[in-house]
Amino acid sequence: MFSGMQMKIVNSLAGVVFFMLVATGAMAQEAAASAQDTTRKEMVRVLHSDNLLIIQEGDSTVKYVDGHIELKQDSTYMYCDSAVIINNNRVFAYDEITIQQGDSVSIFSDTLYYLADTMLAILKGEVVLTNLKQQLWTTELDYSLKTKIARYENHGTLYDDSTQLQSRRGIFDVGLNRATFKDSVFVFHPDFTLTADSILYLVDEETTIFLGPTRILQGTDREIYCEAGFYDIRNKVSEFRKRAQYRDPEKTATADTIRHIQKDSTIELIGHVDFQEGDRLIRSEYLKYDERTGLAEIRGNAFYADSSRTVYAEEILYNTRSDALQTKGKSRVNEGSQNLSAEFIDYDDETKLGNASGNVVWRDTASGYVIESDSAIYRKDIDYIRAFGVRKPLLKTEMDGDTLYLSADELNVLTTLDSVDVDTSGQAILDSVRHFRAFYNVELYKSNMQGVCDSLTFNSRDSLFQFYRNPVLWSDTTQFVADSISMQMKDEKIDRFIMRHNGFIINQVNEIFYNQIKGKYITSFFEADEIKRIYVEGNAESVYYARDEEDAYIGVNRSICSEMEFLFENKQMNTVKFLTAPKSKMSPVQGINPNAMQLEGFRWITDMRPVGVDDLYQ
Repeated sequence: MFSGMQMKIVNSLAGVVFFMLVATGAMAQEAAASAQDTTRKEMVRVLHSDNLLIIQEGDSTVKYVDGHIELKQDSTYMYCDSAVIINNNRVFAYDEITIQQGDSVSIFSDTLYYLADTMLAILKGEVVLTNLKQQLWTTELDYSLKTKIARYENHGTLYDDSTQLQSRRGIFDVGLNRATFKDSVFVFHPDFTLTADSILYLVDEETTIFLGPTRILQGTDREIYCEAGFYDIRNKVSEFRKRAQYRDPEKTATADTIRHIQKDSTIELIGHVDFQEGDRLIRSEYLKYDERTGLAEIRGNAFYADSSRTVYAEEILYNTRSDALQTKGKSRVNEGSQNLSAEFIDYDDETKLGNASGNVVWRDTASGYVIESDSAIYRKDIDYIRAFGVRKPLLKTEMDGDTLYLSADELNVLTTLDSVDVDTSGQAILDSVRHFRAFYNVELYKSNMQGVCDSLTFNSRDSLFQFYRNPVLWSDTTQFVADSISMQMKDEKIDRFIMRHNGFIINQVNEIFYNQIKGKYITSFFEADEIKRIYVEGNAESVYYARDEEDAYIGVNRSICSEMEFLFENKQMNTVKFLTAPKSKMSPVQGINPNAMQLEGFRWITDMRPVGVDDLYQ
């Protein structure tokens, strides 16, 4: 009965011996590392076979089994068509091999070499290891039934639902349900394709951990690169670290860490953030973007730029859909020629309205204006800003090599496009015109000119300042008062003062004598910021202290005339011209009462005159 079976087995012994040599070499290191422990481990038992031949050679027992073989060691079962078993320890099995370990682990292959004392199985051919719903496919597999660790060195593929993982080498820890893939790693999933040098896959968590350079392709044109991190496939959470980069046709992003939580539709970039989308550029230490709302939270040396502006701040909140922008901490916004800095800036592109607060500084590089204030409201579409606050806002501008300072309870600047000329075809040539307005408690200071009034306007096209309601101006030793005063500029220098209604000019000669000029309309002409000529028309009156060539007083002249002209030299009045028949009276200076020479309405105002920039904040 055994002769046919013996012949079948003997004919395959050459293959068995060759397999033993190869398998023994492959297992030498593992067998040496594991102490021979046959006493503590149950040996392999034959539970069933169609044919059995036992040969005893000295201390060795060789079993030849064939047909419907069932073997057992502890709780592990093995099935095959034929096998050679040496000393119940080493098993060489062929054809239709199945290893069943517990309820979850099954292994299928064409050839098996098994060492019972170390519980190590070497499988060749078409090898499939299944663990619940996972399947590992390869052509050569080393599997330790003791540690439940499977290793392959010649390509393998793990299937886990819709995820497929491939690599040249790999380790599948069935006990911990995790797998390490090395060398030419590929992961295929409906949502992405991944290539890497090595990864760790946590089966229960459906999470891929990146252990080296990794590239992920989403769709056909979205690419992610990193050298560390993880991808939680089940919860759609991913984190990419070490040289993390993102790229698609519209945008690129780099950071120390890029984190994406799909259920929240949020993307976080952490550390050395650089994000570009079209003409939009963001740099910061942290960026959080909500894909549903379009809101970007930018923190830590935050920088934002697009085609129309650049923004610097400690924190920036920016909505990519509405173009609404808000900053916190020290902030600066540059838009064209206009720069705005503050502790807080909020801008809504839908309403075109923004507000700023906390150490606000607005600068127009085209016009040279600078406004400092506690708070400001601005409209980008019409280049409008309104400055106000507990501390009076202050405007600064360069004028004739000097700085003009102006403060008020409220300062407004508006830019419009006006026709300034026509070209050869008759088309209007447009230019931007600045309209400046100051309201309530207006004060201005320049080294050679000061002033106060209730309100003020300025038009850059006409270069004309208008002072309203109780204006008072001072230039050196001369004071100007009228119902309203206009200051005409020319080449950024004072050209003239135009005083309308109840004009009164007082020129201080010394501590007790004052030259005085009154009239309905008074025009004062300047050269190099000094008064050179004053022209008066309508109800003109004057008090003039005349001097001789030695600069000694020769008398005081009091005159009434419809038109007068006064000439100045070295900041002092030295010539008077009466253009129509005057009524004049010359009186000696000796014994004169200076108060009696004061014209009606005389007021020499000193307490209101700013003497420095600090006075403008009061």
